Amino acid sequence: MHIWRIISKRRSATPFDGIGASRVGGRWNNIGVHAVYTSEHLPTAVLELLAHADASDLVGEYVQIEAEIPDKAIEHVAATHLPDGWQSLPAPLTSQTFGDAWLARRSHLAMAVPSAIVPGYLNIILNPLHPDMTTLRELQRAPFVFDDRLIKTAAAETQERKSKRKSSKGTKP
Repeated sequence: MHIWRIISKRRSATPFDGIGASRVGGRWNNIGVHAVYTSEHLPTAVLELLAHADASDLVGEYVQIEAEIPDKAIEHVAATHLPDGWQSLPAPLTSQTFGDAWLARRSHLAMAVPSAIVPGYLNIILNPLHPDMTTLRELQRAPFVFDDRLIKTAAAETQERKSKRKSSKGTKP
């Protein structure tokens, strides 16, 4: 299976180490647990990054990476087998615990799960501590530049989130 990852240029020397996800946590891992988030298609990877980044993050230099992993190394998990509310925002503890348990088992190199952002498409979570990580083959990498229209949209979203946070701090229940 071909997978895609978009990563900042400054982190591109080690794009599959899982350190970023271990620092901040994600939908399928808690802080302190290494995981690598990839997508089955480049546009899905773009949307996933846009959903989690502030506009200021998007003006930096990025790299798109296409890689390949063996199909037999992937565990496909249908939405019906995921914890209730797995697609909620923020990511629920139940999905993080589910992912942590999967990562700890080390049964497969990758777990294919539905995208919470783009129904019908998959995100591929890699276990960078799995012994089969050596079978990942990087196929290509190239600079990735976000279209200015996406940056403008992200800037508006970022400003709206900041305004909501500010107004919620000023109100008392």
